[in-house]
Amino acid sequence: MQSSYLVGSCNGLLCLDAYYSIILWNPWIRKILTIPNPVVQHKLSGYRRSYRRYFFYGFGYDDATDDYKVVRLADHQSPAWCEVKVYSLKKNCWKRLPNFPYRRILGTFSITCAGILSNCALHWLVEGNNVAAIDLRTEEYRLVPKPEVLGKNYSLTLGVLDGGLCILSKFCPLEYQRSTQLRQLELQLWVMKDYGIKDSWTKLSIQVPNIDQFDNVYPIGHSKGNTELVLQKDGVVNFLWYNFENLKSVEKTIFPAAKGNSSISEGYNCVCSLVQPICGGKKGIKRKSKRKSIKWPQ
Repeated sequence: MQSSYLVGSCNGLLCLDAYYSIILWNPWIRKILTIPNPVVQHKLSGYRRSYRRYFFYGFGYDDATDDYKVVRLADHQSPAWCEVKVYSLKKNCWKRLPNFPYRRILGTFSITCAGILSNCALHWLVEGNNVAAIDLRTEEYRLVPKPEVLGKNYSLTLGVLDGGLCILSKFCPLEYQRSTQLRQLELQLWVMKDYGIKDSWTKLSIQVPNIDQFDNVYPIGHSKGNTELVLQKDGVVNFLWYNFENLKSVEKTIFPAAKGNSSISEGYNCVCSLVQPICGGKKGIKRKSKRKSIKWPQ
């Protein structure tokens, strides 16, 4: 699986972008399915030189039809429009959807800009710091309401914690962006308790003494007691553990042997399962979510 990038994880299945194909892989039972990439409707000028500037993927489970789906966005930058295709594991075919109605934000921290899976929908940041979603059940588009205070001067990163959508925000006023002086910075972690309900966003403040330490990070999990938040630094194998009780952060290298490997881009949560990546609907055991409400420190 050389030159492959993780673009999603769901119920024990990992989804990898392998350039000419998509790979669904269950590492626990060592089963792999290779899916050929569909033809692009219109040629993307120069896409072979900068492949990952143009193609973005998402992977998730449609509980309404008991089906796993891969979403591919082909971003045509000139003229600006975005072609969307969805692969159904049950039907073993690609289907084209209406063009993506929102302008994508390409300057996100993740190298793959993969869709964030939460509540049976895939999410991307779009123009105006808005959160756009593709519903895997209905295969329709929508905007997810975000906290009112998060305007254009905020740098945002999408994530998911225990299945719930979250936003890591950093205030970046124009005068701050032009300054090279390091000073204390406050990050805000917003967690959506009730999906789609604007007033359900809950804010947690993270005091950061060093700007560089928390530049280009995104949340991937938390400790068992919810006292520590785990963030990954983009493009490296280092993780940051932020303690809500003593307000301190510790940088850890989880995989020392992987240091210097530029192909490592980001981490995903993966559960052990017997789900098989097989076309036609015989995928093994369906795993229903048992997500409980998270009680975060105040």
